[in-house]
Amino acid sequence: MKTTITPRMAAEFLANNTHNRKINSDRVANYARDMKSGRWPYNGETVKIAVDGTIIDGQHRLEACVLAGTPFHTELIQGLPMSVQATVDTGRGRSVGDAFTLNGELYSRNLAAVCRRVWEWEAKNYRFASRPTATHSEALEMPERYPSLRRSAEMGHRISTVFPPARASAIATAHHIFLQIDPSDTAQFFASLETGADLPKGHPVLALRNRLTQDKLNVRAIPFHVSVGCCIRAWNAVRRGEELTMIKMTPDSAMPMPV
Repeated sequence: MKTTITPRMAAEFLANNTHNRKINSDRVANYARDMKSGRWPYNGETVKIAVDGTIIDGQHRLEACVLAGTPFHTELIQGLPMSVQATVDTGRGRSVGDAFTLNGELYSRNLAAVCRRVWEWEAKNYRFASRPTATHSEALEMPERYPSLRRSAEMGHRISTVFPPARASAIATAHHIFLQIDPSDTAQFFASLETGADLPKGHPVLALRNRLTQDKLNVRAIPFHVSVGCCIRAWNAVRRGEELTMIKMTPDSAMPMPV
């Protein structure tokens, strides 16, 4: 039945949490952030407790409730046999991209990726590392804050289709970042990147196309922040009217800030 779990109740349940997976502190922190900000709606999911009081399912939500100091609503099922624990959480979780698809969004996977990356950029996570990162709720809200993210997702998809060395999500992220600075320059920059037409030697966009092509041929995976950083280096050179024949950006390089 639907129950309001208070931090005190959560702590009491957790006192019996003796047979469960290892706690993922990042997941707890993300859940707590959503609970505290009111982004944790009742959705029918359950907290499952065994007959002896052991938590079968819901330990991260309960830990988050204690951390946030905020109650949450859930279905609570108690008195289950411990044997059912092995059958819990065996399916694939629904991703942000899945949610966007169900909402009828175009380029849903790329839209999901750019929403997460832009959230990380705004959190000053310029290496796009595992923390901090957006929760599902925070990522799903991004198109409401920035409707132009749909255009960025489309641009990433389109350019990566005609120019495969370009990484769709990195192009979409850079497009959004640049769009906040100068929409007109952004349109011209990505039109040049898409076609590569009439770019003279020394043009920063030609240098970017060459670098992306080189990275595509590399046998090792290129970190996401390197791909975005290369776009920013080319963008900055264009904005400053500088020639650029080679883009230097390694995994250890500091992220350049766009101008």
